[in-house]
Amino acid sequence: MIPSAKLLIVGPRLLAASLLLLGGLTPPAWALQVLPVRDGETAFARIAADDLTRIALSDGRIQSWHALKGRLAIEKNPRTGQIYVRPLDRGEPASLFLTAESGATYALTLQPMDAPAESLILKDPERRAAKPSMAERADSRQRMVKELALMMAADRLPPDMEMRERGKTLRLWQGSRFVHQRSWLGTAVVADLFQLTNTGIAELRVAEPELFRPGVLAVGVENHALNPGETTRVFVIRQREGDE
Repeated sequence: MIPSAKLLIVGPRLLAASLLLLGGLTPPAWALQVLPVRDGETAFARIAADDLTRIALSDGRIQSWHALKGRLAIEKNPRTGQIYVRPLDRGEPASLFLTAESGATYALTLQPMDAPAESLILKDPERRAAKPSMAERADSRQRMVKELALMMAADRLPPDMEMRERGKTLRLWQGSRFVHQRSWLGTAVVADLFQLTNTGIAELRVAEPELFRPGVLAVGVENHALNPGETTRVFVIRQREGDE
C-alpha cells in the first residue's frame, strides 16, 4: 500500500490536501563529504575501506564512469543518477573518472580509510542552475508543491536542481530527534527532507501546522503518530533565502 501524507499549502488561506507519496525505507545515515571539483582537474577524497561510499553530483546526474579493472566495485542507481563504490584493494588508492550528463568529466583519486559508509557529494562551483527548475515552472503553486514532494519521496535528483546533503540534527521537541537529511535547491524554492524519530516513552503525534515557519510553502508528514522508537519522513518546501 502506498502511504499518504498531508501537505499543508500556505498562501492567502491554508489548504490541506492529500497527496500520494512513493513509499520506501528511510535512507541510511551516511557520513558526508562535500568535495569541490572542476572539469578536467583531479580531486582527492577518502572512501570507506570495508563499506560502500555513495557518490553523487550536487547539481546533476552521473552518466558514466571509468576505472581500472579490479580496483573498485561500482554499482549505479539509474533512478537517482548516483553510484556506489567499494574498494577491492583496501591498501591502495584508486582512480575514478566520472562523466556528468552535462558533459563535464571529473577525475577522482579515492583513498580507502577505516571509516563507516560515506556519502561523497561532488560540487562544481562553475555549474549552477541559472534558470528556474522544471518543477518551479509549473502553472500553479499547488502543482509545483506536488511535483517537488513526489520528487523528494522518490529520492530523485532532477538534472536542473542542486542537491545538498545536510546530516544536521535540529532541536525540535523533547523526546524527539529531528535530522535534516538533504535539500533540493531550485532558484527560488528549497525542498527539505527530514527524519523525525520518537525518542521518548510515549506516543508522539505530529501535525503539519506545528512545523510551519515564515517562508514555508508546504509541509508533509508521512506518519502522524509515532510509537517510541519509530521514525517518519517529513517534507518541507520553502522559499530559498540567499546562497544557502
